[in-house]
Amino acid sequence: MTHPDLDTTLERLYRRRSFGIRPGLRMTARILEKLGDPQAAYRVVHVAGTNGKGSVSAILESMLRAAGLRTALYTSPHLVRFNERFRVDGDPIADPLLAEILQALEKPAAEAAQELSREATFFEYTTAAAFEFFRRAQVDIAVVETGMGGRLDATNVVKPELTVITRIGMDHTMYLGNTLEEIAMEKCGIIKPRCPLVSGSMDDEAFAVVARSASAAGVTHVPAAETVSIKIVSAGWSGQKVRIETQAASYGGVDFPLVGEHQVENLATAVAAAEALADAAGVPLREEHIRSGTAKVEWPGRCQVLREQPLVVLDGAHNPGGARVLARTVARLSKGCPLGLVVGMCNDKDVRDFLAEFPCAGGRLWAVAIDNERSMTPGELRSIAEGLGWQSCESDIGTALDEAERWSADTGGVACVTGSLFLAGEVLGMVDLSSITRRAKEDG
Repeated sequence: MTHPDLDTTLERLYRRRSFGIRPGLRMTARILEKLGDPQAAYRVVHVAGTNGKGSVSAILESMLRAAGLRTALYTSPHLVRFNERFRVDGDPIADPLLAEILQALEKPAAEAAQELSREATFFEYTTAAAFEFFRRAQVDIAVVETGMGGRLDATNVVKPELTVITRIGMDHTMYLGNTLEEIAMEKCGIIKPRCPLVSGSMDDEAFAVVARSASAAGVTHVPAAETVSIKIVSAGWSGQKVRIETQAASYGGVDFPLVGEHQVENLATAVAAAEALADAAGVPLREEHIRSGTAKVEWPGRCQVLREQPLVVLDGAHNPGGARVLARTVARLSKGCPLGLVVGMCNDKDVRDFLAEFPCAGGRLWAVAIDNERSMTPGELRSIAEGLGWQSCESDIGTALDEAERWSADTGGVACVTGSLFLAGEVLGMVDLSSITRRAKEDG
C-alpha cells in the first residue's frame, strides 16, 4: 500500500500522460533550471539504445555500488511500483520522499508551462523528479537510461562523464525514423564533446552511424565487441558462469545471474563502460568491483523464471529484436521443447514481426490485454497470431497464466510470458500477491 499523499500526487502525475510524447529538451531544462540544476550535482553515465540499455544500466550501477560509491539509477518503465524508476544504492525511493519531491516540482513545472505555453509531459516531469531526488540523496554518480531515442529525450539535458549506446534496432519508428540509420542518428544525439563513448554490439549499418558520429564529435570511441571477450562456461535458467577477458584485464570466471547470450553481450558493454570510467574519468573501479557487481546484479522481468516445474518464464521483450534473442535463449536452454506464449503488447509495436520470431509448431498462444491505454486488444493479437500459424485464444492474464502453466506441465514445454514490460509488471504484481497470500495462509 502506498503513502496516502503519494496516491493523490501520482494521480496528478499520471494525468500528464494525456499530454502525449513531446520530444525536446526545453521543458525539462527549464524546470531543472528553476530547481537549481540538480543534475549538475553529481557525475552521470548516460545510456541509450533500443535493446539492452536497461540491463547495461543495471549491471554498471551494480559495479559502481560494489566500488563503494553512492549510486543512483534512473530507468523506465517500472514493473510493479512507480518508485522503482528512482533507485539510490539499489533501493527504490521511499513513498513519503517521492510524494514530497513530486509536489515540490508542481510550482516550477507550472511556471515553465506558462513560459513555454504547454504542460510538462509525464516523462519530462518524472525525469526532473529523478534528478532532484538524486541531488537530495547526495549521490556520487547516477546511471541514467534514456526513455526513447536520445537527441530529444528529456534525459539529454545531462553533461555526462561517459555515454553508452547499446544495440540499436527498429522501434518507436513513429518518433525516431523508419530506417535503422535514422534511429541510430537519434540515439547518437547523446554523444557530447570531450565525453568518451562506449558502444555495444549492433548491426553494421547502425555501428557505422555510431562510429561516424563519434568521429565527428572528436570523442574517444570504445566498441565493446572489440575490447571485451566473454566466454560462456555454463548456462541455465538460474544464470550463467562466464569468463571475462579485456585488453586491460583478465577477470577469470565470474557468476552472472542474468540469463541469455544477449545478457552476455550487455555484460560486455557494461565491463567496457566500467573500464572507460576508470581510465578516462578517474572513477575508482577495480577488477574486484567489476567481478562483485556482475555477480550481484538484479534485473527482474528479463528471462526471469517464475516457476521451475513446470517451467514458466517472464520476459519484457517488446520488439522484434528482443523477441529474436528471447526465442534463441529459450531454444538453447530448453533444447527444442514446444513453446507456449502468453502475449500482451502495445498497439504501436511491430506485433507481426515480433511473433514471427517464435516457432509456433506444437505451441500455443494466449492473447491478453495489458493495463495500458495503448494496449492492443486480444482479438487483434489473436488474429495476427493465427495468421502466422499459432493455435491461439483470447484470455485474461490470470486465466492465461493458469492455463499456460498446465499446458507446460502436460507437454513438457516452456510457457513464456512476453510482449511488454507493462505486462511483465502486471504479472510480477500478481505473483507477489499470490505468494504473500500463500505465506499468510501458511502462517495462519
